[in-house]
Amino acid sequence: MSRVKSAFLFWVGCIVFVVISGGTARAEMFMQGVRPVNVPQEVKAGDTIRAEYEADKDVSEVMDVKVTGGKLNRATHSGKKVVLEIQADALAPDTIGGRTTWSFKVKDTAGSPSEVMQGRTGRVSPDLAEQLPILQLTSGPELLQIEAGVRAAWEDLPLTRKVVAAEAVRRLRARVPVSLQVGADGTFKLMVGHPVKSLSLDGKALAAHGEGKYHAAGLVGSEVPRVLVLTDPYGFTAEVRVPVRGPGTGRDPVRDPVRDPVRDPVRDPMRVATPDQAGVFTNSIGMKFRRIETGSFKMGSDKGYLDERPVREVEVKKAFYMGIYEVTQAQWKAVMDRGTAKFTGDDLPMENVSWRKVEEFLKKLSEKEGVKYRLPTETEWEYACRAGAETAYAWGDQISDDHTWYWKNSDKKTHPVGKKKPNAWGLFDMNGNVAEWCKREKKGPHCNARGGSWRHDAVNCRAARRFVYKISTQVGFLGFRAVLEK
Repeated sequence: MSRVKSAFLFWVGCIVFVVISGGTARAEMFMQGVRPVNVPQEVKAGDTIRAEYEADKDVSEVMDVKVTGGKLNRATHSGKKVVLEIQADALAPDTIGGRTTWSFKVKDTAGSPSEVMQGRTGRVSPDLAEQLPILQLTSGPELLQIEAGVRAAWEDLPLTRKVVAAEAVRRLRARVPVSLQVGADGTFKLMVGHPVKSLSLDGKALAAHGEGKYHAAGLVGSEVPRVLVLTDPYGFTAEVRVPVRGPGTGRDPVRDPVRDPVRDPVRDPMRVATPDQAGVFTNSIGMKFRRIETGSFKMGSDKGYLDERPVREVEVKKAFYMGIYEVTQAQWKAVMDRGTAKFTGDDLPMENVSWRKVEEFLKKLSEKEGVKYRLPTETEWEYACRAGAETAYAWGDQISDDHTWYWKNSDKKTHPVGKKKPNAWGLFDMNGNVAEWCKREKKGPHCNARGGSWRHDAVNCRAARRFVYKISTQVGFLGFRAVLEK
């Protein structure tokens, strides 16, 4: 009887453990169930920020509120709604821009705590905030001074400062001729309303020939569009397509920067690039792309799963621009207004998004920018991930904590993009953090993803590893990066 009793008590203990574990799992579900509803991207320095959040369950307490760049006025909750009112600090004199950041936790009515929620918004000086909506800035010292500051601190700037950068690009374009008229001596004269440091035509640097004149010998072709790239003294680059006409083919009017209407720089097809980072382009919402040249590589693995075999030599015949980082939640919201991520934060990768929603995002972004964005093919993805390596990962055959967020070091969540080391081609988080949707090669209900994520082990973060998901799948470990076609 004692043995029977012991066995009975053992199984009762197991049941109790499972019940308790189940309760913990429910608490963790709540921990991921707080999301931003209305958080301003930018405010005037000194104004009150009203940040609104919504939980999956009724909230009983808002706790552990921490604020930098401002002070908390009050934190309130009603049902599932949470509101933080924060007074943003004023900007110090000559400050380019600033951030107000905050973090907090909540408890549900059962006492289960949430994870730490984080938020931030940009601050701009009141006088600049008043000027920028109409962008009535000259192309003289004032604009160049602001532009220099934008160039120096691009990564951490609020949206308004990036609008200034886009306006600088617009001014570069403003008086570029509709076509380039080349004279008998093989030169043309460029008239622009903004300082120009260098010019290139179809990727070839043009030599200066006297004030405002440039050589264009060998590049004349009637009505054939050429890619003209202008770079100003602070590294901002404008790109336009113009035909190059020879002598006697007529002249076209130039654009007048005064009469040329001020366009919305967020919706205009403008790209801001920094020439000191060769082959890198930055679009209007801060997405960075690196040029990946053509080449061949060994795709797949003979040591992996069946769908990775056999290893085969594959040629990439066309260069492409790969996203340097996974698409972030801030970039997603700049196009789609609202996100569905399980882990919230502007710098965190966008996840919990279906393949269909990703395609919708890329279509809207393409319309906004005037260029085509798409998902990488599996071949492009693995080629860029390997960066010339034939090992399991771009750095070798063993997983590296220095390069990868995966199961053992991720703390079961995503992390801000770009915090680990990049591969040899300067691409971050190709392995781990979130798995990445790829282009659908054939019609059907499924699509592949690559890269592994924070919840995968080392084997599943290899360059050759392939995942298959329904195109409607939305999970907190599946995101994407984009390809820009130029």
